[in-house]
Amino acid sequence: MLKEVRINKIILISVLSVLLALFIIINIFLYFHATKCKDVNCFTNALASCNRANWIKEDSRASWLYTIKGMKSENCKINVKLLQIKSGSLSNQNLEGKTMDCYIPIGSSDFPEKQISKCNGLLKEDIQNLIIQRMHAYLLENIGEISQNFEGI
Repeated sequence: MLKEVRINKIILISVLSVLLALFIIINIFLYFHATKCKDVNCFTNALASCNRANWIKEDSRASWLYTIKGMKSENCKINVKLLQIKSGSLSNQNLEGKTMDCYIPIGSSDFPEKQISKCNGLLKEDIQNLIIQRMHAYLLENIGEISQNFEGI
């Protein structure tokens, strides 16, 4: 009788251990699994509902990797990585491989770069620095023309 109780306890502990392991594995899979989107529609649908997904956006100027990480407070967290610059000046190539995290309101299907003020990270900082450098160079090149335009006001 005592032997049967021990065997039943061992079986019960074994079954519970297997169930617990399965529960942990399923939760890990669900937490880390992200849909690999092949087109913009898949990505915008995932973005609108803030479902974990990633998508590589290819255009004539650059390749971008968008990764929806999930909800953070009232926003959807998206990691943006610039994979490759395909056209433009050499100074743009310094941006390759850099990332930024963007926090877009839940339900929005706007791409993160449309709301760059809601982003932070090295990619955003370097883009802003590049814009400032180009504006400075433009002003220096056209200072005479700009001052003439102001005189006419």
